[in-house]
Amino acid sequence: MSQALRTYLAGAEQAGLLAPRQTADPQIGQALAALHDRPAVNWTLAELACLSGMSRTLFAARFRAAVGESPMRHLAKIRLGQAAGYLTTTRLSVEAIARRTGYGTDASLSKAFKREFGISPGQYRESNGSVAVAPVVSR
Repeated sequence: MSQALRTYLAGAEQAGLLAPRQTADPQIGQALAALHDRPAVNWTLAELACLSGMSRTLFAARFRAAVGESPMRHLAKIRLGQAAGYLTTTRLSVEAIARRTGYGTDASLSKAFKREFGISPGQYRESNGSVAVAPVVSR
């Protein structure tokens, strides 16, 4: 169990999941905090832009410049990192984890999880999290 937790925390730290990233842009910082504090919310680009007081286009460009990826990609990483943590530290069903992490169904979580990590949530759980939390490199 402790090895699984160490693996999860190492991956979560690399992915920026443990705390909102610090940014020199306070408007982007508001959106980052919202994403990290409430990742299960069904966020839209328009809602995040409004929260930051910007147009969608300006928000998307400034977010990417500050964080290095799109807001929705960052949100997916937060959610999948949380799901990996739940899989290694709880006995919750994949369906319950899907609901807690903002995925509508266990199938949608499973599809996203496999696309990101290369294995299903069940396989990840069976490995006790010993599979590193690192994204699959697409070709």
